[in-house]
Amino acid sequence: MKIAIDTTIFNNEDITATDFAILLYYILGGKGILNPTICNTLWEKSYLYKEEDGYSWNKNLNSKLNDWINMSLLSKEIQDNNITLAKQLQELFPKGIKENTIYHWRDSTRIIALRLSTFFNKFGNYSNDDILNATKRYIDSFNGNTTYMQVLKHFILKKDKTTGEYSSMLASYLENEEDIPQNWQTTIV
Repeated sequence: MKIAIDTTIFNNEDITATDFAILLYYILGGKGILNPTICNTLWEKSYLYKEEDGYSWNKNLNSKLNDWINMSLLSKEIQDNNITLAKQLQELFPKGIKENTIYHWRDSTRIIALRLSTFFNKFGNYSNDDILNATKRYIDSFNGNTTYMQVLKHFILKKDKTTGEYSSMLASYLENEEDIPQNWQTTIV
């Protein structure tokens, strides 16, 4: 496993390089108590859980650190592919901000690439062509009326704030390839 460490994350997360080295031990599955003082500090900051036999990594910690970990565990080739795919998906979505919201239709390439890596972790791998085709089918189903269309990042993966569970219209369109009627918004069944 190859891990590249961007030390600027330490400033944003109020964590030292030594703290992170200990945290990384637990992220990679370490058990027990590696350094009692540092482990207790990490526990107080909610990076670790206390267990009977020591500590374990709190996977629900700050999302920026989780995003960094997700990207660090990906090979450079996969990261580059996710960035390329993110750019292709962005080109399919409208430009600008979705009406009556604060959300950009396309968001940043980095955010979309991170969503894609999380999507692949949760739903498995699909080819770029399959993802692009599913996205085109989704967009085409709205016939230009984007009122109910999700922004790109939510189309890929959306976390329910109440339950914490993930949903994905992209996964639905990948698994259900039948054509959606072009007039679904106006047809009563």
